[in-house]
Amino acid sequence: MNIQASSAIDCSDGLAKSLYFICEMSNVGIDIEEIDCNDWVSSVAKQNDIKITDLVLYSGEELGIIFTSARNLDATHNLQRIGKIVVGEIVRFQGKKVEQKGWDHFDH
Repeated sequence: MNIQASSAIDCSDGLAKSLYFICEMSNVGIDIEEIDCNDWVSSVAKQNDIKITDLVLYSGEELGIIFTSARNLDATHNLQRIGKIVVGEIVRFQGKKVEQKGWDHFDH
C-alpha cells in the first residue's frame, strides 16, 4: 500500500498528545471529525465511569500509528480517517479545543 504519509507518530502516549506533536512539528492544526471505537472500549469506559472521548483522547498504550497524507484514502485501504489538517497549531473535536495532555512517563 502506498499511502505517501507526510507525517507519522505512534499514539502510545494518547491520541491528543500525539496529534499535538504533529501540529507543533508541522505548524498545522487538526480537526478531529470522528472518534470511532469498538464495543470493548465503550464497555471499559462505562465500567470505569470515564467519558469515552476522554479514554480515547488521553489514555496511553494504544497500539497504532497516526499519519497524515494528502491522498484520499478510502475504506479499501483498511484505515480509519479521523479528521483533517487545518490552519493553526490546535487540535479540535466538535468545535472545541482538545486539551494537550496524555500519558507522561516521567510523571507517573
